[in-house]
Amino acid sequence: MRNSNYASFANDTLPEGAGTLIGILSKFRNDWQFYIRTLDDVQNFGQPIPEPEEDPDTPPTGEEILNETFATDQGAFTVVDVTLPEGGSFVWKWEKYNDSNYMKASAFISGSARKSESWLISPAMNLKGKSEATITFDHAINYAGTMSSEQELYISTGYSSGAPSSVTWEKLTITIYPAGNNWNFVSSGNISVPASMLDKENVRIAFKYSSSTSNAATWEVNNVVVK
Repeated sequence: MRNSNYASFANDTLPEGAGTLIGILSKFRNDWQFYIRTLDDVQNFGQPIPEPEEDPDTPPTGEEILNETFATDQGAFTVVDVTLPEGGSFVWKWEKYNDSNYMKASAFISGSARKSESWLISPAMNLKGKSEATITFDHAINYAGTMSSEQELYISTGYSSGAPSSVTWEKLTITIYPAGNNWNFVSSGNISVPASMLDKENVRIAFKYSSSTSNAATWEVNNVVVK
């Protein structure tokens, strides 16, 4: 909230509680600013402040079923390379850069994009007795192609080991993708575990990375939480 120090009401005390504001919304550099024009623009204050709606960037509260920060290695996650890139021996690997630790997938080798498919699969989770659960993680994607089909999230209740194709996986919609052209991490937002996986044992999530000879993005994943 802003107003001019030349305004006749500049030194008036802001009202408490909830109410209605009429005014002008503007932006100064990176800051949104809202200007009222007269005190008549401030209406019906004194009401109780409503509870805020859930922010998709805010991790949910509740019992933690999985919390993996990849602090020193890939943790209990399993890497399964379905198609190794030509000239490469891996796709997913643990990496540390400055103060950040994460799992990184890339099939860009010797200056060329290579075809690949690789899965980063979580340990088994027991969702018995759970009526809801939510997945969140942080990720960054650079040199992106089609992120919705090349950087994907899946869930299954039948996997134990071996080829991911040995069981049925259900694709989940990643709520928020990064810009795709830098190394900035963003939150995935809250991703609901589908009802078909609730009250089940041996539930696993998997990050599936795919690339082609025309595009091989880099995907970095960290802070995987299931609550």
